[in-house]
Amino acid sequence: MKYLILLRGLPGSGKSYWVKENKLEDYTISSDNVRLLFATPSIPFAACYKDRGISQKNDKDVWELIHSLVERRLTNGMTTIVDATHLTEKSINCYKSFCMNNNVRCIVLDFNVNVEQAINNDMLRKGTCRYVGEYIIKRMNENTEKVSKWVDYTDKDRIIKMFNECLEPVDYNEKYDNIVIFGDLHGCYEPLKQWFDKHPVNDKTKYIFCGDYEDRGIQHKELFGFLLQHRKDFNFKFLKGNHSRRLLQIAERDKDSIRYPEYYNTLEQLKDFDPIELKKFVRDQDDMIYFTFRNKVFCVSHGGISCLPSLKLNSDEYVKGHGTYQMAHQVDDEFLFNVSIENDNIYQVHGHRNVNNEPVQVNEHCFNLEGGIEFGGELRILQINNKGECHIHTIKNTVFKQLNDDSKIVNEFKYSSLIRKSQNPDGISSYNFNRDAFYDKKWNNLTCTARGLFVYDDTDKVACRSFNKFFNLNEVKTSSLDWVVKNWQGITNVYKKENGYLGIISVDVRNNEFIFASKSRTDKEYALNLKRIFNDKLSDEQKDNLKKWLLKDIDKHGGNAYSLVVEVVDPINDPHIIKYDSCELFMLEAFVNTFKEETISYDALKQLHDLIGLKIKGKICETSNLKSTIYGLCNSKEHVEGFVLEGCDFNGKVVRVKVKTKYYLMWKKFRSTGLFDRSFDCVNGLTNEQQVFAKQIYLRAKQLIALQEGQTIQTNELINVNAEVDNCNTLIYKDLIGGWHINIPKVIEFVENMK
Repeated sequence: MKYLILLRGLPGSGKSYWVKENKLEDYTISSDNVRLLFATPSIPFAACYKDRGISQKNDKDVWELIHSLVERRLTNGMTTIVDATHLTEKSINCYKSFCMNNNVRCIVLDFNVNVEQAINNDMLRKGTCRYVGEYIIKRMNENTEKVSKWVDYTDKDRIIKMFNECLEPVDYNEKYDNIVIFGDLHGCYEPLKQWFDKHPVNDKTKYIFCGDYEDRGIQHKELFGFLLQHRKDFNFKFLKGNHSRRLLQIAERDKDSIRYPEYYNTLEQLKDFDPIELKKFVRDQDDMIYFTFRNKVFCVSHGGISCLPSLKLNSDEYVKGHGTYQMAHQVDDEFLFNVSIENDNIYQVHGHRNVNNEPVQVNEHCFNLEGGIEFGGELRILQINNKGECHIHTIKNTVFKQLNDDSKIVNEFKYSSLIRKSQNPDGISSYNFNRDAFYDKKWNNLTCTARGLFVYDDTDKVACRSFNKFFNLNEVKTSSLDWVVKNWQGITNVYKKENGYLGIISVDVRNNEFIFASKSRTDKEYALNLKRIFNDKLSDEQKDNLKKWLLKDIDKHGGNAYSLVVEVVDPINDPHIIKYDSCELFMLEAFVNTFKEETISYDALKQLHDLIGLKIKGKICETSNLKSTIYGLCNSKEHVEGFVLEGCDFNGKVVRVKVKTKYYLMWKKFRSTGLFDRSFDCVNGLTNEQQVFAKQIYLRAKQLIALQEGQTIQTNELINVNAEVDNCNTLIYKDLIGGWHINIPKVIEFVENMK
């Protein structure tokens, strides 16, 4: 239930004072404050200058904005107070339609002071823009109307308690003999049917459903036939889950929105249902239910919270729960600590998240009803009998979509706290390790696999892929010099590392069209730039040859095509450190589109080069003397980014390590600091004068970026390097997503050519 609280009373009746006194400004939209956003105080009629008041001239726009803000906040489940007079029936009824259609409880809080007291209070504001005047207050009092019966009334003390302490629980003691609470259903009906076959619907039993009725399961038709049959029953209560918005997308057949996983599967099963009924089902769902029964109090929500429910909590807190998806156990412990220690009769029940496979009863006062029903787990049920005793029931689900090995891996990605998912167009999702994995170095098989990996939502097969994550020399234990020397076997190949960004080219096996992907996206700037360069570089014949090649072994690989991974070099839109004269695509590797990393040989890559003409990664050498080779690479003075060593470990698995040159590392450090680190003195080869000049160029470039970003720099503060730099504007560039950066290859060129 969402709450809209309308303050009602004459000017000077204490509405704004009450809001401020109770520290409720963050929850309040004030009509006077909005008026002041449209216009500064003005002089009314023939008043003197000091009697400037709040202008009413923009009230049409003011109230359009207020109503829009109120609806936006209530749509997002945020309790909202509107501080205005609300003395006419029209001023309150304007909220009626929205409240009725969106399950919003509208409460009017009346500030009952007589007209004389309001005038006296208003006199205390004389000399400020908040002063209204006796005449206007009397006129407003005469025009005050009764309020419609559709709103609720309450007193100020009760509202404050609901904000600062908790909402009042609904009393179910007289009405029901049993309470039955069901966990997440996710399109699974068989276990629910078994329960009601054994325990037929009874008017003296309250049935509460924790949310997430849709997606993943294969019995949506049967399940929603049952749910919609009981949608209006007084003893059935349906709570909102985080998947409810997806049911709205199904109901609206929204062709323009991004398809989520399971969209088509769910749509097919619900295609015969009335979209209006589906929308009403979502509309009538509550965020949570808070009730008392047999001397016990229960807070039931989808996600689980760490405190008692109050008006300060919004929908997302009940629906998604407090903390991250992985923190269900911690949140239940917090609830126990914050609430149940002092209130021994209060209990929490929720579903939604259970990545650690917690038992139904997590602790003395918390129950977790998420049982993985859609994957062949169980429907979890909590029954509270007439004596107030809690009984746990679980029913194994035997009707579910059997997962293949690919789907099992995708599910691991979905439920990992270290992997982020990006929804792309055309039913493709990408998976990549997140910041926590990167900065905390939480590397394992899962996080290393989820790196530039694109998957079809409907089949969980790989659509295109790049390298598994591999590391710089000495970055992790398995890339340390000692580990490599001791554990790598046989011949190791050494390749030149180009300096651009990774792109992937594959073919969508569903429609035979090319897929271009980069940085977890198939539809954003870097992927589109890859596509542009690809189209510029290859003729129609070469494109056809590549498409045939990517699909050539599809039958042998179980319907999976190849992915061609390229280094995208763009010296105009995306210069890095190393200078290039033109846009290039360097072929780095070709992978079979499977979760297991499976590549082709370097000779096969050369044959592909002969077929389509794209440049190929440069092979430096083959070696069996790793220690000596790595030492030489580390001390290389070549002006390249570095090298990639590719070999096999003692299990025959392909392993890789990156070695960056000191030249590259020196200029990379300069790019971020504008300074030359002394540890690179042996390679920089720059005179003191060149280093000073480089710092001047760096500062000049920073000034140019500041100017491009709209900052003001005095002319006499501008650093002048024109004597050595023909065109200062070439020192910076605008990248593919609109950001300004220092063009390091151009800086290097100016510094190295300094006279």
